[in-house]
Amino acid sequence: MGIRTNISNTVKRVLGFGRNANPFGSIKRAYQGALVSRLTSDWMSSQLSADAEIRNSLRKLRDRSRELVRNNPYARQAKRTTQINIVGTGMKFQSLVTQQRGGKRDQRVNNIIEEGWDDWTKADSCDCAGKYSFHQFEWLAAGALCESGEAIFRIVRKPFGNSEVPLALQIIESDLLDEEYDGKTLNKNNEWRNGVEVDEWGRALPERPGQNRGVPWFHSVMADMHQLQGYEEAAVIRARAGASIMGFIQNDQGELIGDEVENHQRIQSFEPGTFRYLMPNESVNVPDIDYPSQQYEMFVKNKIRRFATGIGCSFETISKDFSETNYSSSRLSLLEDREHWKFCQKYIIDNFHYRIFKEWLDLAVLSGVIDFPDYALNSKRYCKPRWTPPAQHYVDPLKEIKAYREAEQAGYMTKSQVIAQTNGGDYDDIVSEIAREQEVAKSLGVSLDKDLDLEVEMGQMSLDLSPSQPEQPARSRKRKKSS
Repeated sequence: MGIRTNISNTVKRVLGFGRNANPFGSIKRAYQGALVSRLTSDWMSSQLSADAEIRNSLRKLRDRSRELVRNNPYARQAKRTTQINIVGTGMKFQSLVTQQRGGKRDQRVNNIIEEGWDDWTKADSCDCAGKYSFHQFEWLAAGALCESGEAIFRIVRKPFGNSEVPLALQIIESDLLDEEYDGKTLNKNNEWRNGVEVDEWGRALPERPGQNRGVPWFHSVMADMHQLQGYEEAAVIRARAGASIMGFIQNDQGELIGDEVENHQRIQSFEPGTFRYLMPNESVNVPDIDYPSQQYEMFVKNKIRRFATGIGCSFETISKDFSETNYSSSRLSLLEDREHWKFCQKYIIDNFHYRIFKEWLDLAVLSGVIDFPDYALNSKRYCKPRWTPPAQHYVDPLKEIKAYREAEQAGYMTKSQVIAQTNGGDYDDIVSEIAREQEVAKSLGVSLDKDLDLEVEMGQMSLDLSPSQPEQPARSRKRKKSS
């Protein structure tokens, strides 16, 4: 037993753990970011959990974030571009139910589901207050994620307006969910975390947000925006003072009456183009206020870059300044932005769209609005939704369309993928529309100038190796035998 203890202590000492660990050896192998010295003594850090840190800071972060959106143009642009790139004109819904035999799409069932969903997403049916359509709920949810860090919807199982489906939504301000609430739970093993009741595994209970709490996206750049706002205000005042032309007249009597008197002190108001008298023995020292200088633009750009980096956007998207970009740099930043927006779109689809659709489909069948006899036994067959986010526009349409065409011909992409990424449409709808156009054109005797056959151009060209003139047979030469 003693031998085992000695071996264990030796291993701990070598690895840097235990009571007899060598502190100097540990320092040599420590992370530089964890070292404590006179240079890092003011580096404040916390050992609290994420929920504990959010609880003490969430309300102030949310208030300051909303103030930035109200009064700061860059924060307002960040929220606007978030809503435009995530939601845009709306995510197109499509039902992908397949037939039980053959694997083909069941067009009749899909049409029933799509028509029923389209009717319910009107403002009169999906909103308890009758103000917002489902697309507007998408827009508000994307903006709330950026500004408040979370979007909360209440599911009301009751029909509203002309809808017969007992379901509607009510958007709720995140302030109404008290993060300091610590009351009774539904189960003794549950607990409250920032106003959300979770079970022993940390899963939020039904009728609660899908996450504990979210923080505004501006939390890491609020200080920079506040400093930039104060700097720009001071710069404008200084520039106005430098642009004002004023003069001072000095005599033996001075100015007898001032503009105002406050606390027994004379106060003068200066305006551009005015001349003021000075009291005897008074002089004016005017500092050099030639402003703005070259440092102003550098400072503002640096702060905007930090702000754009903090929220996951490019500098050009936030500042609307494309003066220093070219095609390559614009495309590089745009592609990175799009990956960020794709993640946000998938997050909203998974946590908002899919859950609401599943709830709507269940209640639509139970209420008899949609008649699927085998739904209770095979509900997963009918719950096959797909939302197509808005299409991202081209940087150079000619180059990108050619690249998509070659990728599709090489088998790297399908036509459905190309259509979804280019214009946000659906392949079945486009093919049906093309067939309708062809039928109309044929009935009117019109020839459409379109490549409707989509034939592969590669391979159509053949290399003709035949010579232009027939080859003449080679002449045989007789060799003379040497004697």
